[in-house]
Amino acid sequence: MDYDTWAEEEVPPPLTDDDAPLDEPEEEVYPWELTDVERRIYEAGFMAGYASRDAEVAQLNHEADRLYDKAFNQPGRTRR
Repeated sequence: MDYDTWAEEEVPPPLTDDDAPLDEPEEEVYPWELTDVERRIYEAGFMAGYASRDAEVAQLNHEADRLYDKAFNQPGRTRR
């Protein structure tokens, strides 16, 4: 038995356009390929997504600092 090769059932099937709805759109879109209008839409979506996650990241950082302070009785990092 050859242990250095893939088992036949482990080999993924070839990609087709049938699975296109499952593909990640950003994998095939590069900003330099966009028209001016598409680029503005792309940038607006990026900035809106970034802003929507920024508050969540700040809250998680605060929670991490709080837990570190509680666990070790000292500040985890320099506070601004």
